[in-house]
Amino acid sequence: GGGVTWTQQVGTWAVGSAKANAATLSGGIAVATVSLTTANVVMGAACVRSAGEVGVVLSWADSSNYVRALHNGTNVQLIKTVAGTPTTLVNAAATYSAGARLVVTKDGTAYRVYYNNALVGTEQTIADAGIISNTLHGLFSTDPSNTLDDFVVYARGNEGQYASLDRYSGS
Repeated sequence: GGGVTWTQQVGTWAVGSAKANAATLSGGIAVATVSLTTANVVMGAACVRSAGEVGVVLSWADSSNYVRALHNGTNVQLIKTVAGTPTTLVNAAATYSAGARLVVTKDGTAYRVYYNNALVGTEQTIADAGIISNTLHGLFSTDPSNTLDDFVVYARGNEGQYASLDRYSGS
């Protein structure tokens, strides 16, 4: 997350020992995002869960319209929230490991969730107009004692972001 501007969307965030944590919650959650020029991304973070849920948000419009991927201590979940109504799309057992990476790929309407280097559940389609094209992605937590580290977000590259590299591939 270095070199990017963070926006505290819900609650407040702090950095201690080079890790992000939700300093205060609002409505039981905290969300911080970065703005990209693309909705299609590969993103992830190393998550340490002490209580509640910890993970990442994608396609953030506002607290009523977004997608989140998280670990709740037992399961990895992919949840879309549209017009304030959450819908769980993936809810699969995944052994918790402190500091394991939670990674999500978003390719148009296709979302995949990985935890600790393994695909969790199956690819999901999210095509809701209120979230599909949003370019704010970031961190999510429901407990101030949870931490996130090594956040990365990259353009998926399917919109020509890396086309200048083609000259080096021999293509």
